[in-house]
Amino acid sequence: SSDSEFGATLLDYCHHIKDAQTNTNIMECSFLNRYDFSSAKVLLIPSVPGYHKHAALDLYGLQRLRHLLSTHKMNAQANNGDSLVCNVSSIGSLHDRWFSHEFLYNGFCGQQKQNFKLIWPTVDDVRNSA
Repeated sequence: SSDSEFGATLLDYCHHIKDAQTNTNIMECSFLNRYDFSSAKVLLIPSVPGYHKHAALDLYGLQRLRHLLSTHKMNAQANNGDSLVCNVSSIGSLHDRWFSHEFLYNGFCGQQKQNFKLIWPTVDDVRNSA
């Protein structure tokens, strides 16, 4: 549901999952409104294909990562449990320059990357996900 930043982001992302052939929504997202995400202590950074501008600019991908890091001031050096976990499914298609320059430097706005974890699914995870 939209009673939390996590819930609102998840609902927005669900509305953007489209069938590539028909450009129609893959699933009905209203079921998410039955859940209370108000206790969620995470922020979601979805990746939505396309070019985003104006109000949507800070909603997806690296731009959202930059926005959240600048507004939430994650304190990874204090031993309070703050950490950043990134789940990347397309890491095999990324090249070194993009990863080191765009993601690690620009995505983090030059901030320290302590307590940073990068995870990605195995080939079997992807194969069995749909």
